[in-house]
Amino acid sequence: MITMRLKTVLTVCLLILLFSCHEERTERSEKTTLMRLSAIEGIQHPHMKAAEYLAKLIERRSGNRMRIQVRSSSAEESIENLLKQLSFGGITMTIAEGDVLLDAYPGLRSLICGDLDSDAEMAYQQVLENIEKINSILASSNVMVLTCYHPKTRGIFIRDEDHTDLERLRMGTVGGSFYAMMYRSEDGEPETIKLNDAAGYITDYTYDAVEAPFIDFAASEAYGFTDSVTIFDNEVLPVFLLMNRSVFKSLSNGEKEIITEASELSRYYADSLLKRAEETLMTRLKKEKVLILEDGRR
Repeated sequence: MITMRLKTVLTVCLLILLFSCHEERTERSEKTTLMRLSAIEGIQHPHMKAAEYLAKLIERRSGNRMRIQVRSSSAEESIENLLKQLSFGGITMTIAEGDVLLDAYPGLRSLICGDLDSDAEMAYQQVLENIEKINSILASSNVMVLTCYHPKTRGIFIRDEDHTDLERLRMGTVGGSFYAMMYRSEDGEPETIKLNDAAGYITDYTYDAVEAPFIDFAASEAYGFTDSVTIFDNEVLPVFLLMNRSVFKSLSNGEKEIITEASELSRYYADSLLKRAEETLMTRLKKEKVLILEDGRR
């Protein structure tokens, strides 16, 4: 009798143990990893749309085990601050332009600047091939590159068609640009101005010209106050999708693969959106009778 009761107790204990293990495995498998992607671009910007596309891909392919909150930061927040947050884990991902990374990591210059004599597409492919080397430099900062988006087409938007000598222009650069600093202005180096001030600076004669990415300048609608634009076809600084390295390493191999593949798909999506937006701006410029000088060289 006692033996039977003992067997029954042991059987019940074993069943409870098995059920608990199953429940623990189920809870672990259903646990959701929540990540945050913050960037300074507006929510309608091609790169932010690509970020939302990335989030949806990751959520769907992971069965909602990984979720990403995409947030467009306030205008007062700087990308430098977002990079600091990314490094210590305040956010999981961000989007940063190449010149920002150059300021923070000068050792990247030979890996992301490319050759000024090559066209943008060739330079872009070189950067994609260098991602592993780039990540080795970023490792000490706990940051890694997932992928990089195509460089934005840049142009110098000139207010007065008589101001064609770029060496003498009063130049303003929107958001800052490494290559903009290659130009001289009457007062010395070009100044960095806010995008939403660009139109005013052109119309009130503070500047004779503004250098800016097409897609960013379009948002300010300042192109309506310019007579000509010189387009550069050898801009070589791409835009990087960055992730906190520790968070990535903590994921399972399957989760890492999902994020890596989704990042690449978001790259193709971002590039297509950017190309379409730049083509739309080109059409607008032509309607505004703006003189377009293509294939500018730096």
